Amino acid sequence: MARQPQRQVPQEEPEEQEPEGRFQDYENALDRPSDEIAAPIILPPGTYTWMVVGLPVDGVSSQKGTPQSDYTLQCMEAHGDVSQDALEKALTKPNGDVQPLNSKTMKQTFYNTDNAIFMHKDFLTQLGIPLEDDDGNVLSTRERYAQAPGKLVKAKVRHQPRQDGSGTRASLSNFMAI
Repeated sequence: MARQPQRQVPQEEPEEQEPEGRFQDYENALDRPSDEIAAPIILPPGTYTWMVVGLPVDGVSSQKGTPQSDYTLQCMEAHGDVSQDALEKALTKPNGDVQPLNSKTMKQTFYNTDNAIFMHKDFLTQLGIPLEDDDGNVLSTRERYAQAPGKLVKAKVRHQPRQDGSGTRASLSNFMAI
C-alpha cells in the first residue's frame, strides 16, 4: 500500500545532503579495499513520487553541445507497481545497511531546443506550475522552472541498456501530476 508523500525538511549538515553514491571523504574512498566497492543497484521499474531538489542546472550536452536543463529529483515514495523485494534489494548496501528511499536521487535532463522544449514545458505543467502569473502574464520556461524546487511529481522508472553496452541504467518517463 502506498504512503502519502511527505515534504522533506532540508538537513542542517551538508554531508547528509550528498547524493547517493558520493563519498564524504574522497581520500578514504580511494583507500577502501577494491573488493568492498560495488556499483549501486538501480531502483526497480515502476511508479514513484519524486520531489524536485533545488533549481535545475543549465548547461550543454557533452556529445552535441545541445542546451539543456538538468533537474535533480529525490525519490519520496514507491507505488504499488514496484516490486517490494527488488526495492528492498536496491536500498540495501553491500554491508547490509538499508538506506531510506529518499536517499535515492535521479537526474532528469530536458533539452532546450525548438524541437524538444515542449517536453520541458510539459514537465513543469505536471509539477503544477502555471503557464501564467497572477496578473495573467504568460511565463517563460525559465520563469516557471524557478518555481520547481520542492514540487512533487509521479514518474515511472524504466530500465534500458547503457549506450556502451556495459549494463542497464534507470531513467524516468511518463511524468504525471499529483
